[in-house]
Amino acid sequence: MTVIWTSANRDARAFEAADRYCPERDQGPNLLYGAGIHICPGAALARMQLRVMIDELRSAIRPFSVLTGTEPFRAVYPASGFASVFLQIAL
Repeated sequence: MTVIWTSANRDARAFEAADRYCPERDQGPNLLYGAGIHICPGAALARMQLRVMIDELRSAIRPFSVLTGTEPFRAVYPASGFASVFLQIAL
């Protein structure tokens, strides 16, 4: 049996509008780092590194949004999320 994490994290029973990017959403049900005895031992460090990277990136660039009229390209298994997203950066 194989668990496809990308599918689990897009389960409409666990996440409202599961295919939409919602950074303010409660990520409690997210299975990215496993669960229970199978949780990733580096999960806390990875989350801290991601938070620092995102904070630094946001302070270094101007506001941005998804470019109107475009659709993100989904990544191919075993990757998750998007392979590319077209952004519009405020001038």
